[in-house]
Formats: sequence, structure tokens, C-alpha cells
Amino acid sequence: GAEAKQLSRGMVASDAGNDPAQGCASFIAQIIVLSHPGELKVGFTPVVDVHTAHVPCRVAEILSRIDRSTGQEVERNPEGIRNG
Repeated sequence: GAEAKQLSRGMVASDAGNDPAQGCASFIAQIIVLSHPGELKVGFTPVVDVHTAHVPCRVAEILSRIDRSTGQEVERNPEGIRNG
């Protein structure tokens, strides 16, 4: 195993013998719109901040819209999403 002092900022540590970390071309994310002046649609490219990395990620598909108060899906494959 690696000791903490062997790791530098930006490195990823994982169990190499059991499902090691890998790069990816795409991922599924839950997007929570807190404050945005318009509607977010396919093609929107926010900058995603994960620890010290700042990576632009293009929205390729919106799978569903979820009601914040109930957690229930209210619309499947919406054209866009807004605040609230």
C-alpha cells in the first residue's frame, strides 16, 4: 500500500487488486440547479470541480426531472431543466 506522504495533490488512490480507479469517457450525474438564469439543455457545458480538478463536462442527455420535495421522477427525457 501507499503511505499518505507518497501521494501528491491530484493523484487518485484506489485498491489496485479490487476494482481499481480508471478514466472514463462519460458518466451519469445528478445535477441540482440552485441558481441559473435560464434553462439547462443538452449541450450545456458546465465546469465540474472535483477536489483540485476543473473539467468542462458537456451534458449529452437529460434522463429525467425529479421533484425536490418528494424525490419522485416527474418527467422522463425533458428538453431542459430550470431552477426549482
